[in-house]
Amino acid sequence: MSDWLPEAIEKAFEFERHGATFYLKLAASTKNRLARQLLNNLAKDEVQHVMDIDNIYNELKDGKPLPKTMNRQSTEKIEDSIKRYFTNLDKDKRREDMDDLETLKLAMETERHGYQMYTDAMNAADNEALKNLFNLLREEEKEHLTALENIYHYLANPADWFSQDESQVWNWMNT
Repeated sequence: MSDWLPEAIEKAFEFERHGATFYLKLAASTKNRLARQLLNNLAKDEVQHVMDIDNIYNELKDGKPLPKTMNRQSTEKIEDSIKRYFTNLDKDKRREDMDDLETLKLAMETERHGYQMYTDAMNAADNEALKNLFNLLREEEKEHLTALENIYHYLANPADWFSQDESQVWNWMNT
């Protein structure tokens, strides 16, 4: 294993720990129900990432192969969770309390930072297992960013969202 591995893993742990706290705080101050649900889901995912990183790191130290995907046993996909919440939420409540758009912008910036951080770590890794680990984390950040962007555009400009390709990302939101 590389000498920089513990530093890279510690950086990933810290980013994910901070992310969980950050999203919980944002959710607590968010009035829009749909945005709050998404932020709470992101916090839950970040906690799962901390656990995944710990498990994967220990397996790599023990010489075991890296899993092909992140652990999704205890967390469902963000899209599935938001879809269930969205379809049960009264249509009039979906776009109420619109002052939370800045919060979503801040969350999107955080996910972009995470994506870049994991891209850099992946590119710097000196073996395939580490490259794969950081790629898995990078893909998780990409999924989070997609969710945030979709909800942001839906809330910020619903008419535009319905008329553009964004509505194809989660087309079930057309209901």
